[in-house]
Amino acid sequence: MKPGYDPIVVELDSGWAVIATSREWLAGQPVEIFLRRRGYWTELDDGGEAIRRSGKPEGWLEAADRIAATEGMNVSRNGVVGVKYGERSGHDPDEITGRLADAARAIYLTLLDLSEE
Repeated sequence: MKPGYDPIVVELDSGWAVIATSREWLAGQPVEIFLRRRGYWTELDDGGEAIRRSGKPEGWLEAADRIAATEGMNVSRNGVVGVKYGERSGHDPDEITGRLADAARAIYLTLLDLSEE
């Protein structure tokens, strides 16, 4: 496990898990990542929290998409920041979870700035 990527996984009933990362939206409010496994695929996302917290200022999708792309993540039109990868892809799950949390937090902060303009 890489420094700074220290997720805590809590299993949920429906095949989902929530990962409380060391990143925080605000002090004491960890960025949580939702994990779902479907066959060979692992899906990770922020549950739409970055966009929900920051709102949807004009140009939000373009700004969010630019930031997400720098970390190899995606942003859906409904505001979910996420990524999907195959079990045999060689990805380090802890590292990709940390990158997703970083991207979601960066999107949140950027959109807050856009809201203030």
